[in-house]
Amino acid sequence: MQVETRYVCLINEYMEKSIMFNKAIILIATGFMILTFGCSKKVVKSEGVIGGEISVKQASESSESKVSAEEGFPLREKFNKVKYIDIKALNREYEKTIIVDVRSKIEFDAIHINKAFHIPVGTNLFIKNLEKVREKSGSIPIVFYCNGRTCAKSYEAAEYAMESGFLNVYTYDGGVSEWVNAYPAKATLMGKTPVPLKKLITHEMLAKRKINFAEFKKKAENPHAIVVDVREPFQRKNIPQIPQLRNIPSDRLVEMIAEGELKGNQLLILDAVGKQIEWIQYYLAQHQYTNYYFLEKGVLSAEEAGRAISADEYVIGSEDVLEILVWRNEMLSRPRIVVRPDGKISLPLIGEIPAAGFTALQLKEEIEKRLKEYQELPTVTVIVSEINSYYIYILGEIAKPGRYQLKSNISVLQAVTLAGGFTNWASPNSMVVLRRNGEKEEKIKVRYKKIISGSRPEDNIILKPGDTIIIP
Repeated sequence: MQVETRYVCLINEYMEKSIMFNKAIILIATGFMILTFGCSKKVVKSEGVIGGEISVKQASESSESKVSAEEGFPLREKFNKVKYIDIKALNREYEKTIIVDVRSKIEFDAIHINKAFHIPVGTNLFIKNLEKVREKSGSIPIVFYCNGRTCAKSYEAAEYAMESGFLNVYTYDGGVSEWVNAYPAKATLMGKTPVPLKKLITHEMLAKRKINFAEFKKKAENPHAIVVDVREPFQRKNIPQIPQLRNIPSDRLVEMIAEGELKGNQLLILDAVGKQIEWIQYYLAQHQYTNYYFLEKGVLSAEEAGRAISADEYVIGSEDVLEILVWRNEMLSRPRIVVRPDGKISLPLIGEIPAAGFTALQLKEEIEKRLKEYQELPTVTVIVSEINSYYIYILGEIAKPGRYQLKSNISVLQAVTLAGGFTNWASPNSMVVLRRNGEKEEKIKVRYKKIISGSRPEDNIILKPGDTIIIP
């Protein structure tokens, strides 16, 4: 490892929530020596310098990066251009650094390092907000952190900052959990400092609340259950086939928990991969919620079970809730609109428009086409925020006519059995399935006797949400 010798001095004091530097610096550089006006000389032997002699390493050297990965820091090798700092070094230089929490608001509000600034990495204003904290060429180091050793957000933030011209950038990849356990007096948990370690939710406590996909889906069939997908709308590339599923982003869910809106119901919560739920549990515990469960591994478990569909493939049905956004036109946008039983929605200017039977992409294109009469090159986004249409209808000469919730893929014959079988006056061979396809309604003939005889097994079709079986 190449050793550089530097003479460093940080001028003035870092003030919490505000950083103001009044510097009078004269730099005289000779070879590897830098003199700073008004400061005593201090030799630092390190690739990175944070106010003093500390252990900051740059994982660019293959031997070190391999060792780091073996020690439980798998991201150091992947992000080998980013310098990192260990927990002891960060504590030692705690007062001489700018610490930035790049996680979501609910994660930050639940638990964070005391003096940290909250600047989420996924926002468009990330760099602009970072510039408010410190100028790009500033000497005070910026240290990013997120949840733990496998959380890439801190590295992504550091990389983004470096690419944007920021100097003296580091990551603390031990994460907030490691910090809180080591230095509870320098951390906050649900507004309390020092952190009461007994209030920390352990992996064992969280594991007791996690259930697999089959159990989660079974509980979701309870009409008193509230089933929540906390992912942001843009994250919903795949949608689990779970009854009563609705999208409530985590920030809004936390508000509802605090306001007591969900008390008295069983809460079933899922996220992308089972990571975000840990922080939601703190809010549930604080407000004395006891009847709740999380989907283990989140939507990933639904995908593994083959029970998730692409958002671009999902066919909208009646009672589904949509979010329709028209770029640069709030008057035409609708943050929440319910598909009516007739399969239509109403929008400004264009009036009624069919939604049931379309995918989100098809509906987007249809709305854009109709808006072209009133607006040049309209850009529309359609998001299915709540799925309420996993139902079929069985009507006519059947023992128990009505609406039935789809629990899995079922055929026509299975649906007939589910509804108690034919009445004595039924004409099963004249049975039809009505299926909406966009603006058109398709009529599919089902020859019951030929299905039974085996001559036309293809007539025993797999039903789709919104299908109606009519038995004369």
